[in-house]
Amino acid sequence: MMKPSWLSITAVIFAILGSTIPRSDGAKILLISAFPGMSHWLTFEHVVNELLERGHEITAISNYRLKRQPSNHTLGLYREVLIEPVFDFESDLPMESYYRPSSFTNPYYKLKILWWLGLATTRHAFEADNVQRFMREEGLRFDLVIAEQFAQEAFLMFGHKFDAPIVTINTLGYTDYIDRSFGMITPLSFVPHFFTEFTDEMNFYERCYNVILTVYDWAYRKFIYLPQHNAIARQYFGTPNNAAEVLPSVEELEKNVSVILSNNHIISFRPRPKMIGMVDIAGLHIRPPNDLPQDIKKFVESSTKGTIYINFGTFLSSSAMPPDTLEVFLQVFRNLPQYNFLWKWETDKAPKLPPNVLLRKWIPQNDILAHPGIKLFITHGGIFGAQEAIYWAKPMLFVPFYGDQHGNALKLQKAGIGLTMAIANVTVGEFQGKAREILENPDFQINANRMSALFRDNPTDPLEEAVFWIEYVVQHHGAGHLKSAAVRMPWYQYLLLDMAAAIVGLLFVIHFTPVQCLLLALLAFGCILGASGSKILVLVPFPAPSHWLWLDHFVQELLQRGHQITAITNFPAKTPHPNYTEILIDPPYDIPHYFPISDIFSSKYSSDWSNLVLYWKAGLATTQHALENANVQQFIEQDDTDFDLVISEQFYQEAFLMFAHKYRAPIVTIGTLGYADYMDRAMGLLTPWSFVPHPILLYVDEMSFSQRCYNFLISATDALIRKYYYLPKQDKLAKKYFASIEGPESFPSVHELEKSISVMLINSHVSTSSPRPTISGLVNVAGAHIKPENPLPEDIERFLDNASEGAIFFSLGSYVKSSDMPKDKLKAFFEVFRNLKQKVLWKFEDEIMVNVPKNVMVRKWLPQSDILAHRNIVLFITHGGMFGSQEGIYRGVPMLFIPFYGDQHRNALKAERAGYALTLNFADVNIITLGSRINELLTNPTYTRLARKASELFRDNLVPPMDEAMHWIEYVIRHKGAKHLKASAVDLSWWQYLMWDVIAFYIGAVVLTIWIVCRTLRAFRSAKHKPKEQKRNVLTPKSKTTKKVKNN
Repeated sequence: MMKPSWLSITAVIFAILGSTIPRSDGAKILLISAFPGMSHWLTFEHVVNELLERGHEITAISNYRLKRQPSNHTLGLYREVLIEPVFDFESDLPMESYYRPSSFTNPYYKLKILWWLGLATTRHAFEADNVQRFMREEGLRFDLVIAEQFAQEAFLMFGHKFDAPIVTINTLGYTDYIDRSFGMITPLSFVPHFFTEFTDEMNFYERCYNVILTVYDWAYRKFIYLPQHNAIARQYFGTPNNAAEVLPSVEELEKNVSVILSNNHIISFRPRPKMIGMVDIAGLHIRPPNDLPQDIKKFVESSTKGTIYINFGTFLSSSAMPPDTLEVFLQVFRNLPQYNFLWKWETDKAPKLPPNVLLRKWIPQNDILAHPGIKLFITHGGIFGAQEAIYWAKPMLFVPFYGDQHGNALKLQKAGIGLTMAIANVTVGEFQGKAREILENPDFQINANRMSALFRDNPTDPLEEAVFWIEYVVQHHGAGHLKSAAVRMPWYQYLLLDMAAAIVGLLFVIHFTPVQCLLLALLAFGCILGASGSKILVLVPFPAPSHWLWLDHFVQELLQRGHQITAITNFPAKTPHPNYTEILIDPPYDIPHYFPISDIFSSKYSSDWSNLVLYWKAGLATTQHALENANVQQFIEQDDTDFDLVISEQFYQEAFLMFAHKYRAPIVTIGTLGYADYMDRAMGLLTPWSFVPHPILLYVDEMSFSQRCYNFLISATDALIRKYYYLPKQDKLAKKYFASIEGPESFPSVHELEKSISVMLINSHVSTSSPRPTISGLVNVAGAHIKPENPLPEDIERFLDNASEGAIFFSLGSYVKSSDMPKDKLKAFFEVFRNLKQKVLWKFEDEIMVNVPKNVMVRKWLPQSDILAHRNIVLFITHGGMFGSQEGIYRGVPMLFIPFYGDQHRNALKAERAGYALTLNFADVNIITLGSRINELLTNPTYTRLARKASELFRDNLVPPMDEAMHWIEYVIRHKGAKHLKASAVDLSWWQYLMWDVIAFYIGAVVLTIWIVCRTLRAFRSAKHKPKEQKRNVLTPKSKTTKKVKNN
C-alpha cells in the first residue's frame, strides 16, 4: 500500500520546484518507439501522456496508437507516425518454440536474437510508409527527440536530422553500451552481463563467463551490430550525393544523448556507476489502478483464498502453450481449487478449464496486481510486469522464457518475493509446489511488501522524473555538461590495464640489462606520446509495446507540462492530443514474426550471449525498419520544423540520435533497460569493470575472480562489437536515412551524437541496482511508470477483496502470453493454483480457457500495478520483466520469477538475492517446483518483510522518478542544452581520464633516471681502471721498437 503522505509530499515538492525552477513551455518532441513490443509501448505511452499533459507537442513514431484520453488542454498536441504493419516476430521465432527447451537461456543466443531483432525491427520501422513520409516532411522542428534505447540505434539519427537533443528511454534496464555512450565502461567485476543469471556475488567461473560474454557482446555490437545500424541510418537519413559519409555514426549519436530514461530500480538492480544524464524510471508505467472489468473483479473477489494472476506478457502467448505444458497448468489449477486463476489467454480457443480459472485476452495487469485479492503473480518475468508486481507487493512465480526474464526472475527470487520455474518440462509437482510455497509462506508476502515499499518509496513519481529530465534537456538544448571527458576514453584505460601492464613490465624489466631497460622505457614512453513550453521530438522506434507504454508516461507528462511533443513511435496514440504529433512507424517491426513466443517459452533467449546478439540484431533491424518507414522519412525530410529537445529511448536505435543534429537540439535519452557502458562513455565515464558487472550478467557487485574474468570478457566483447560493428551500422543507417538534411561533411557520427547527449534518463533505482560511478547527466528514474493505484474493475476488486487468505497475481508481461504456454506447464500452474488457499489472478490471454480452478480468475488484461497495490496481494508470479518487477517491488509484494529472456533473469536474480523473491526457470516448471516455491514465498514471512523493505528503499527518493525526469528534460530545454553538467573529461581518452599517461611518463622518467645513474656509475668505475690499461698499451709498443733498433 502506498504511504498516506505520498501525495502530500509530492505536492509540496512540486510546489517548491515550481516556485524555484523556471518551467519550459510546451516543446515539440519527437518520440520514437519503433520496437514492436507492446510492453515497450505501454511504458512509453505513460511518458507520452505525461508529456502531453505537460503541454508538450509530441510526434511519436510507434507501432501502437496512444490509448489514453487526453485532457482538454492537451488536445492536438499529439501526432502519430504509425509503423504499419507491425514487425512479425513469429515468422522466424514461432510462439510455441518458447515453451520448449532451447537456447533462450543462453546469453550468447540472447545477444544474437537481440542484435538481429534490433536490426530487423529498425529496418522494418524505417521502411514503414508512415515513417518514410514523416522523414520526407519539410519544415519540421523538434526541441527534443525521445527514443527508446532498445536495439534500434539508427533512429538516433533523428537527433542529428533535427539538430535536437536526444532523450532515450531504456525500457528493460541497463546494458553495457548505455554506460559507454555516457563515457563509462560497465564494470564487469561486480555487474553481471545483462543476459546472464549471475548475481553481483559471482564465483570464479561466473566471473570468467561474465567477462567472456561481455567482451563478445561489446565486440559484436561495436564491429558488427552498430555498423549495420550506421548503414541503416545512412540509408534512410543520407542524401543521393553520398552525403551519408558526413552523417554521425550511431555510436557518436549515442554519446550525444542528453538523457537516458531507464527502466531500472535499486531494489531489482545492484547499484552500478552512473551519470546524472542516466535517469532511473523503473515503475514509470505503473499507474494508479483503474476499476477492473466487472467480470474480472467478480472473479478475483470470488475466492476466499485469493486469486493467482497469470500473464506471460504482450509477446508470449499462453494460448501457444504446448498441450503437455497446458495440461500441467490445468492440473495445477485443479489441484488448487481454493484459489482462482486469472490467466491472460490470447485466443478464443481455450482448453477445458477448471471452474476456478478465468481466461481473458486482455487483462489490465496494473489494475489486477493492485487488487488485494491477488495472492500470486505467475509471470514470464518481463521487467514491466515484475515491476508492477513489486509495486503492488505481489509475490511472483516466474516462468521465464527469454531475454531478461530469467535474470528478473532469479533476482526477485533471491529477494524473497517469488520463485522461478522453467516452462520447458514443467511438472505439476514443481508448479504446484512452488505456487503453494509462495502462497503459504508468509515470508514471500513480507518480502513483497518490503520490496513494494522500497519500490514506491520515491520522493517523486518515476514518470514525473522522466519528464523532468526530458524537459531539462529541452530547456538547456541538450545536457552535454552531464557527461565527463571519459566519454572519449578507450575502455582498456578505464580498466587500468595499462597500469597492470606497466607494473608487470616494471617487475620484469628489472631482470634486463641497463640497455634493455632503456629500450623498454623508451618504447613505453613512445607509446605514451602516440597515444515556457518547448517543442520536443520523442524517438521511440523500438517496436516493443512495453517500451512504448513505459515511455508514454514520459510523453504524457511532458504534454501535461505544456510541451509540444512530436513522437516517432510504432504505436499510435489511443486518443488525439493537441500538443502531440505522431510519426508512426507503420507498419511496425514485427517482433513476434522474428522472435516467436514459442522460443521464449523454450528458454531460447536465456543465455548471455544470445541476449546480446538479440539486442544488437533487434536494434539494427528495428532501427532500419523505423528509419526507412515512409512516415519517418517524410518527417526527416521536413525542413519547417524545429525542436527544443530530442528525447530518444536508449535502446539499440542510436541512428535516431541524428534527429538532434538535424534540429540542432540537445538530446535526452531514456534508457528503458538501465545502464550500459556506452552510456557512461557518452557522458564522459568509463564503467569500472572491476566492480560493475555487465548488465546482461546476473552477477552482484561482489564478484569472485572467475566472475570478474567473465564480466571483463563479455563487456569487452560487447564494447568492441558495438564500436566496430554495431555503431558503424547505426552510422550507416543514420547517414542513409538522414542524407537529405545536409551535406556529407557536416554529419556527426552516432558515437559523437551519443557524446552530445545532455541527459540520459535511466530506468534504474538505487534500491534495485548496485552503485556505480555517475555524474549529474545520468539520472535514475526507476519506478517512473508506477502511479498511485487506480480503482480495480469491480469483479477483480471483489475477487481480491474476498481473498481472505490473500491473492496471487500471475502475469508474464505484455509480450509473453500465458495462453501460449505449453500445456504441461499450463497444467502445472492450474494444479498448483488449485491446491492453494489463496486466490490467483492470472493474466491469461484466452479468457475462455476451461478447467480454471475456482480460486483462479483469468483475464486477458490486468492492471498489474493497480493489482499489486491491493492489500490482499501476497505474491506476484511474474516473468521478471523490469517494469513488472519494479511494480512488484514498489508495492512490496514477494515475487516468484519465471524469467524467459533479456533482463528477466537478471531482475529475478537480484530480487532473489534481496530476499523478497524466488526464481523458477520455465523449463523447470512443474507442480512440485512451482508449488514448493509458491509455498516458500507464502509461508516464509521473511520474503514479505524483505519485499516491504525493498519497497521502502525503492520509494525512498528525493523526488518521484518521473518528476525528476521531467525536471532534467526541462532543464536541458531551459538552458538549450546542459554541457555544464558534463565534465571536460568527455573528450579525454581513457588513459588521460585515468591519468595513466602521466603515470607512465613518471614511471618512464624514473626508469630512465635509474638507467642514467647506472650508466654514470659504471662510467666512473671504468675510469678508475683506464690509466693502467693505457700504461700497458704504451710500454709494449716501445719495447718492440727498441728490439727492432738493436736488430738493425
